[in-house]
Amino acid sequence: MRNALPALFGGAKPLTIGVIGVGSAHGDDQIAWYLIDQLAARGVADNIHLEKVLAPAVSLIHSLQCYERVILIDAADMGLGAGECTVICDGAKVLSSQLQGAECHFSSHHMGVAEMWQLAQQLELSMPQINLFAVQIEHTETLSPISHTLRDRLPQLGVELDALLGSLQAGLAHQR
Repeated sequence: MRNALPALFGGAKPLTIGVIGVGSAHGDDQIAWYLIDQLAARGVADNIHLEKVLAPAVSLIHSLQCYERVILIDAADMGLGAGECTVICDGAKVLSSQLQGAECHFSSHHMGVAEMWQLAQQLELSMPQINLFAVQIEHTETLSPISHTLRDRLPQLGVELDALLGSLQAGLAHQR
């Protein structure tokens, strides 16, 4: 995994695509980290940066500013079957709409991806095109391992993530 921090400080040009896994050590909330490890083991193109971020996602703001496009992997409770995923290509619109009318929290411990996005907007930070890759959880028990259901779905989730990554790369190649 390459370090994207120089881009934040005026060093290197921003990397093209960031694949960022947001998670914690609590049950299925680890799924994003497993998928990042899976991509790293297979290898990715030079214009792709893999990164793991610990929830709460405050540090995610800095990570996002390093890339033109992002695939953000996160565990979610969406009412699907455990291990099923949803890909949302216009993630910015969804993240912005999630917080309309939501309660305001005054602690970073409550900051999820949507709250981080709202903070970035309030700070008028430039954010990349974001694609959400959300995986349905089965459980998030404190410090427990990932469920067998999600572990068994890792190969299929990897195929779906590869397809999204390939589509982003093709779009960038066509754009340039």
